[in-house]
Formats: sequence, C-alpha cells, structure tokens
Amino acid sequence: MRYRIRRGALRPVLALFGGTEHGSYVDVGPMAVRFRFGPLFDEEIPRSELARARRARWPWYGGIGWRLSADGVVGLIGALQGVVELELREPRRVRVIGIPWRCRRIFVSLEDPSAFLAELGR
Repeated sequence: MRYRIRRGALRPVLALFGGTEHGSYVDVGPMAVRFRFGPLFDEEIPRSELARARRARWPWYGGIGWRLSADGVVGLIGALQGVVELELREPRRVRVIGIPWRCRRIFVSLEDPSAFLAELGR
C-alpha cells in the first residue's frame, strides 16, 4: 500500500528539490517498507528491521525537508502534522541527499498516519 508524504505550505520549495506529490511516499510491502522523498532519499528497509512504529511530534524548529541529526535521526518532513516515528532494531546506513548516514530512527510526515500504522500492525 502506498502512503503519500504530507507536504504543507512549503510544497513549492520541496518540489524544487524533487519532493513532489508523485515522488514523495512510503510503500508498505509484505517484506519491506520503501521510503521515497524525491531523488534525495530512496531507501528500502526490511520489515523485520523495524522495532517500533508510532505517532510522533516533529518540532517546528526541527525544520521541513530532508533532515539529519547526530543521534541517528532521519527526518522526511513535508509538514508538521501526521508525523510517525519508526525505530530500527539496529542502526543501518542510508543515503540522504547523497550523504551516507547512520540511521536509528526515521520520522516521516504522512497524509494518513493511522492507516499506515494499522498496516504495520502498530
């Protein structure tokens, strides 16, 4: 099932960097979850590597767009509403904006976070 990444007032800016309506989504498959936020983030994570998924808050000062933090957080944030957090069992390397990053948690803003979490069984 495909879940669109929620994009708010900064839609035009996100689109300039590839965060378009059709290129910003999370696909949940039987074996893996694919996160795509334009060409700057496209990663597939096996479902077996997901430890937890839950609703979360993303602070306004955390910013919008492709976000990284030193504690292993990757943010795929198009809006401050509808944010979910996925915690990985073990850190893994992902590429964000071409930068290899050690990821422990992914935050993503979704148009339908409840359905997404239900499909993951969380």
